[in-house]
Amino acid sequence: MEVEDRFSETDIADPAAAPLILGHVCSFWRTVSQNTPQLWDRVCLRSNAITPHTLQFIRTLFGRSRSLPLNVHIYTSSDDNGRCLGLLWEFRERLQHLRLFLDSDDHLPTITPDHNPLPALKSLLIFIFQVASGTTLELTKLLNLFQNAPLLRDLTLQDQQMSLDLPNCAFPWSQLTSLQITTPIDAAAVRHILFQCVRLEQCSLDDIDCEDYVPPTPPRTLNSLLSFQLTPNLQGHSKEFVRSFTFPALRARHLRTNIDNPFAGSEFLDGPVVLELQARSHFGLKSLSFWGLAITLDDLLTFLRLIPSLQDLDITYCDAAFTYVPGSSAPLALPKLEMLKIQEITDNLDGSVVADMVDSLRSHAGDIRAPFPLINSVVLDLDGRRFSDAVEDRLMNTVSIGFLLDETERPRKN
Repeated sequence: MEVEDRFSETDIADPAAAPLILGHVCSFWRTVSQNTPQLWDRVCLRSNAITPHTLQFIRTLFGRSRSLPLNVHIYTSSDDNGRCLGLLWEFRERLQHLRLFLDSDDHLPTITPDHNPLPALKSLLIFIFQVASGTTLELTKLLNLFQNAPLLRDLTLQDQQMSLDLPNCAFPWSQLTSLQITTPIDAAAVRHILFQCVRLEQCSLDDIDCEDYVPPTPPRTLNSLLSFQLTPNLQGHSKEFVRSFTFPALRARHLRTNIDNPFAGSEFLDGPVVLELQARSHFGLKSLSFWGLAITLDDLLTFLRLIPSLQDLDITYCDAAFTYVPGSSAPLALPKLEMLKIQEITDNLDGSVVADMVDSLRSHAGDIRAPFPLINSVVLDLDGRRFSDAVEDRLMNTVSIGFLLDETERPRKN
């Protein structure tokens, strides 16, 4: 029997949903479902005033997965954090992928991590949502429970409260290959964490506080990092944080400013900082996303000339619109570029220039002598903007032949 992923988002204790509902069809179905471990290894538990009877019932359901690794989603409320985690630890040796959505009440079970290893755990997501209470669940205290997980490689953290002591908790940072942090955390603390993540390949940092940040000298090299996304908050100088590192193995980079202020100005990432990073790292990017950067077209072109390996380019909310036409006075060649995406760029964009660029890229596609011989698609999303009828007709003609993907939602004139 093939079990679909959607079962993992269904409360395992819900009698009106799969897999329990399968046992209500007839006695034969009940026997088959209760003896099919694959129905019970993807567990979603949504707690609501868990009682001892409920815990015993859930314990029975967990047991039906037999020896299979467990993929568990838990959503708790009130003071159920400790009860749910305590139940989980009874099955700790089979936990493989764990997602915890916990309220901020500080109720954790008494667990000694050194004597309670998690030998199968590979990924962990912790989301702490805040409630109006007098206590706060400390993220560092929770992370300490997972210090003995030798296979853990993937960590995602999201918390609305400032996490002050994350770098010093007893968590195996050096094992991680993927890290995503969405929490108001000091940039120096993040730097300390990244210095410990010697195997890290993918990193996404959101809401990082760079106020009064001073980069170390010399910058630290993250040799394994392949993908990096940075979204700083509105405090401080994110450019100083970027100057802390070199990324020689980088293949995908996504640099963003805060969504509430995309045109943030010089205190955020700009052209010179991006060029400095390339000069330090000499990475061979394949995918590049600029979101809300204060970068001029000249700096952008200078930077692109340094990464001929680029295959995908995405520019969103930037001061400079990439409206480059092959054969212009500033030579640029991206021999491996396959896709260009332009989204919600500045108001002074000339529609005719956009149409000229799209037409030129299309006409040169496939020409090995052209600057962009492999280009096969351009994607536009211009946030409701409408050009003149003549320009719109030109763009629609390119859409009709499949080269341009126009994702802009805008009414056409009658």
